[in-house]
Amino acid sequence: MRKMMAVVTAAGSLLLAGAAAASPALAAASGTFSATGSMNTARLHGTATLLPDSGSWQPVAAVNQIPTGHAKQVSTASLDVVIINDGGTITAVSGVCTHLGCKLQPDDANRKLDCPCHQTAFSWSGKVLYYRLKAAPANLPQIPSRVNNGQVELYIV
Repeated sequence: MRKMMAVVTAAGSLLLAGAAAASPALAAASGTFSATGSMNTARLHGTATLLPDSGSWQPVAAVNQIPTGHAKQVSTASLDVVIINDGGTITAVSGVCTHLGCKLQPDDANRKLDCPCHQTAFSWSGKVLYYRLKAAPANLPQIPSRVNNGQVELYIV
């Protein structure tokens, strides 16, 4: 286990650094929030993902509820998430627009997530596709997900 510091900037960027190496100036930067804690590293979808120690995997849907080529909205006590079945690969992204926090609407036919509050759309991977704002909103955060015994599970803190 390695001590990590995470800093989320006002622009929505996530910065990670070893706690010993983290500069006090980084945490004191205007418009930032920082939290220090232990993190575990897990392999999800072939990439390393940092997971807080305090979370746990929670089942949120049966895999057969999300056919290939479809996305499903799910809500937990702490998250609104869109689970995507893209050719048999299950992934999850935040189900909330990064601009104003509106709940995103899946558009399976066009493989995108639409914001009903303004003309903004995100790809199933969470990247901004288009927007009609002065500046592009941040991409959607990825939510750690896995399939376990026929259930889609999310790592929830």
